[in-house]
Amino acid sequence: MMKRSVLGYCSVVLVFFLALPFVVNAAPIGTVTRIEGRVDVLKPGQRVVKSVSPGDGVDVGDIYRAKTKSGAEITFFNKNILRIAAGTRVQISQYSSEGNRSSQIMKLERGRVEAVSGEEFLKKVSSFAEGNKFEVHTPNAVAGIRGSGMTVGFAQMVTGLFFSTGRGYFYNPGNPGRIVNVTAGYVSFIVGTGGPSIPVPGSVRYVGGTGGAPGAGQRTGTGSLAGVVNTTSAASASVYVFTQQRIDVPAVSTTPVFVGSTDFTYLGGVGNGLTTGFKMQNVKFFGPSATGVPQTWSVGGNVTGIFDTAYAGGTNTLTGSNATSLTMTHTLSGGNWSGSISGDAPHGIGTCTAPFVFSGTASGKYNTGNGGVISGTASGTAAAAVP
Repeated sequence: MMKRSVLGYCSVVLVFFLALPFVVNAAPIGTVTRIEGRVDVLKPGQRVVKSVSPGDGVDVGDIYRAKTKSGAEITFFNKNILRIAAGTRVQISQYSSEGNRSSQIMKLERGRVEAVSGEEFLKKVSSFAEGNKFEVHTPNAVAGIRGSGMTVGFAQMVTGLFFSTGRGYFYNPGNPGRIVNVTAGYVSFIVGTGGPSIPVPGSVRYVGGTGGAPGAGQRTGTGSLAGVVNTTSAASASVYVFTQQRIDVPAVSTTPVFVGSTDFTYLGGVGNGLTTGFKMQNVKFFGPSATGVPQTWSVGGNVTGIFDTAYAGGTNTLTGSNATSLTMTHTLSGGNWSGSISGDAPHGIGTCTAPFVFSGTASGKYNTGNGGVISGTASGTAAAAVP
């Protein structure tokens, strides 16, 4: 009997110590520090969501959903902060912080988040950049902080990134050959399977995603995540429109279907013996189905052009097949060029026969040493034409 009791006791102790690593790994990694409106969380291994309250612990694997006119703020134990905007679904996918290494990943399924790095992360990344990451992943992008704060939005296979302070990096994991560095005050976008656009000056309003979530100590609609860009405004303020997706209805498919493509060209005036012209090669349109109205577009080839060396910018109309056309207002400065685009497809394109409109941005490099030659990329969103 004594031997059996000892064996039984040892078995219990052994099981307890074997279970310890799992208990440690399941420890909270942060705290919910602010809630506004209705926010719920699906905990790892659970099937039922529960409402979130200030002070709740945060675990790896948590999936947070902010309803309309709602938002949340999470402060991790390494002092990094994640702010969740209205209409957002995001998962805390990875978190570790040991020694001089720190790794933190959030998976943004829809909506918009703001990520702000704490002093602990800043010290680690300044001494060992490659061993530390603080990233937001979307289905077609990876956005990472090298210092300070960024806002990331995702909807309909378009990811937008804006850095309010500091700097970071941006790339498409399905097309990792192109990585861009983004600094404070600049925005960059990834549409569909394309690469990131060249960063251009912008604001958090360009990122889109959803309605406003509160910044620290501020009301909904006035915080650092407030506002959605309006495509009916001036061209200089129009970049992308993100359609808000409600949490309480099934999300639409985020798999874009190719609809059709065309080349857009412009041959304009001649100055100092040099023709001014543009060409956008293989502009592809994507929609929910082969015959549906496109939702996004991107240049599958390249944007090329040639300018008079004294040229500083302007507005040009480029024409494509099936009476499709676009207007691009562009500027050139310091070896870079950028432009805003609005377009019209009165008879559709490819397998889509319904009329639609589209808008977006273009950017690239400008080489004055070769007679004024440009190259770059362009992309944006599309929608059915209003009768």
